[in-house]
Amino acid sequence: MKRKEQTSVKEDVIFKVSGLTKVYEMGEVKVHALRGIDLELYAGLLSLIASLLVSSCVS
Repeated sequence: MKRKEQTSVKEDVIFKVSGLTKVYEMGEVKVHALRGIDLELYAGLLSLIASLLVSSCVS
């Protein structure tokens, strides 16, 4: 199976985060909800997500 090459235009990135973590502490217990998440949001993708969220709120 051939692997599809990734192509990305860096100037389309409108939001980027690297190494994101979130830990909830419940008494002595620590719950790691996120560990080292890397995320890039592109302009077209963000508008799609926003329109989906708005349409689900209206229903």
